[in-house]
Amino acid sequence: RPEINAVLIELKDPRLSLEDDMILFVNKLYSTFSKLFNEGRSVSDIIINSISKAGKTDEKVFNWLVEHNKDNPKYTCLLGLFYSWEIGTENKTDDVFNLFLKAANSDNIFAQYFVGRCYETGWNIRKNTKQAMKWYNKASEAGCANAKRRLGEYYYKLNKYKKAFNYLKSAADKGNALAMNTLGICYQKGYGTKVDKVKGFKSFEKAAEKGLPDSQFELGDCYEHGIGTKENLEMSLYWYKKASQKNSNYQYH
Repeated sequence: RPEINAVLIELKDPRLSLEDDMILFVNKLYSTFSKLFNEGRSVSDIIINSISKAGKTDEKVFNWLVEHNKDNPKYTCLLGLFYSWEIGTENKTDDVFNLFLKAANSDNIFAQYFVGRCYETGWNIRKNTKQAMKWYNKASEAGCANAKRRLGEYYYKLNKYKKAFNYLKSAADKGNALAMNTLGICYQKGYGTKVDKVKGFKSFEKAAEKGLPDSQFELGDCYEHGIGTKENLEMSLYWYKKASQKNSNYQYH
């Protein structure tokens, strides 16, 4: 058992406090990423803005993750994202897929999503739609709103609208703005559900207020033509202008 003085000296070691500070920051970064990514926000914007607000540098956080990711699926997933979006590093690695896969096999839902994304797009691995859907389903069942959205969009493109609607609504209910936009179209067109212009308008409105340009444009159109709401040319112009500015940090990952 160490003497009390030795413990106190160790506790005063600035390296220990810096390490603790980084652990707290990275855990907070992951928590912030979890929330905002599920809303459909841009990966790079979430990470870079969080680092900047904390007064840290991309390089230092990246290097810390390189050293500490081995036994923590959250850190491994984050490292995969840093490599993929070249945050804090200019070095690309062919091992990104394996980083995501390692974390995914430890039940990290966002890593599961990105394994699916890798398979769907051929990102560091050969395209395999069946595997992509398998991993999206895993992530979706564990609560990943973006995985629900991707499944909804997949079935939407196949004209399997009932399935598409259910996944999109589930993602939208979790706050995913991208899903809200496509859900609005489903309500307007009667895809997978009864035509309901009012619900379509409200779905566009929620996503527009979150800052999604596509929905801001749709909302402008609703106000211009009185779709699901009363005609209001002033509001129509307001939302068309918002959409044209395209100051959005949402991304169709």
